[in-house]
Amino acid sequence: MLVYNETGADIFEKENIDDLFPLLKKENVNWFHFNSLQSSDSVEKIGKHFNLHSLLLEDLVYIDLLPKVEYYSDHLLFTLKMFQIDKDKEIKYEQLIIVLGHNYLITIQENPGNFFIQAKERTLNQKGKVNKNGTDYLFYVLVDLVVDNYFNVMEFLREQLDEIEDLLVEYPDQNYIHRLHEIRKKVVTVRKYVFGLLESLQNLISDEPNQIEESNYKYLRDIKDHVQYNFVLVESFKEDQRSLVELNQSNQGNNMTQVMKTLTIITSIFIPLTFIVGVYGMNFHYMPEIDWKWGYFAVMFLMLIIAVTMIIYMKRKGWF
Repeated sequence: MLVYNETGADIFEKENIDDLFPLLKKENVNWFHFNSLQSSDSVEKIGKHFNLHSLLLEDLVYIDLLPKVEYYSDHLLFTLKMFQIDKDKEIKYEQLIIVLGHNYLITIQENPGNFFIQAKERTLNQKGKVNKNGTDYLFYVLVDLVVDNYFNVMEFLREQLDEIEDLLVEYPDQNYIHRLHEIRKKVVTVRKYVFGLLESLQNLISDEPNQIEESNYKYLRDIKDHVQYNFVLVESFKEDQRSLVELNQSNQGNNMTQVMKTLTIITSIFIPLTFIVGVYGMNFHYMPEIDWKWGYFAVMFLMLIIAVTMIIYMKRKGWF
């Protein structure tokens, strides 16, 4: 728990939430952060202490929520997804739940991580602003911290799309449909969460709940602009991915055309050779060439001349 006012801040870390309640100060901003929430007992205790709505308490233990905002009499619920690029170059999604009251803020992180450390550092670095603006400004700082990382994810997706585009141009004979499908799934998932957050912020700004001071809406609009920009980016990634799929299909079509062209050339060369072999394979008794001493060599030489002539002709025509 981080407790602060204009004069300073105190940080308390406890295993049991009961040990934090006596440290609350109503005249200060009180920020509770759960590194993870594995026990419904903690939910019941914090819900009882702050008189949280029963429907809100159900959402606190549900880890697969889409971004949304819900209003209650003296608090609001805001959920969003945090993105992270892991060491295996995969996008990891983690839920962050925020409950905003008049003098308290509760954040619940899906899994243990360094979010609180980053948020604490940003909060303490902006101590003057945070202390003067209160809990709703702290809410803005936390959401802004999450949204800032969205740009890293967008850059990651752009790099992956650029990499596959280079491969499609450099190695057109290879099929990259599986990698393109994997990127499509990433783009669709990111788009879903970014769009949900954009809608939640738009609703939050338009509804003007009493938990947020009028002076702080300009900060929320700034976050909304950033999310809007990320949404435009991810929409462009969808179009880029479709274009790359079409390029991949075009490459595969060209490869098949080349194969068919090669087979056609081979077939064209062997048609006259097959005709000659067929003629001399009829085994009629009265065929002068059969009794000729040099007949076999003459036919083989003729077939060689025909094949070479056809190859030279096709080469000059630019057929291969």
